[in-house]
Amino acid sequence: MTTRLDSDIRGRYPYPLSATYHRAFFESRDASLIHDYMLDLFEVTLKYCASIALAQYIEDEINDPGISSTLPNLERPSLGHWQGWLRDILRLYQRQKRPCTCPSC
Repeated sequence: MTTRLDSDIRGRYPYPLSATYHRAFFESRDASLIHDYMLDLFEVTLKYCASIALAQYIEDEINDPGISSTLPNLERPSLGHWQGWLRDILRLYQRQKRPCTCPSC
């Protein structure tokens, strides 16, 4: 049985998030598999949000030495890199009182 929330997520959220959500809540009854899918959902959400923050940071041509020095890790980022970029970029924008919006494509 799908709820309004489920329909909303599948209809309005970006594919990586909605597909992972669907796997976590609708494709299995096995608790350990659901747990793995929930971890995947966390990871996908973190990477998605960090990607948006990174895109804005690059679009705005900000050169924060701490953040910029970690950008070569984009070649093989760990989950900790994604978390760090999101945290550091959001803090930078907050300190500088910059608006945080998605850059246009």
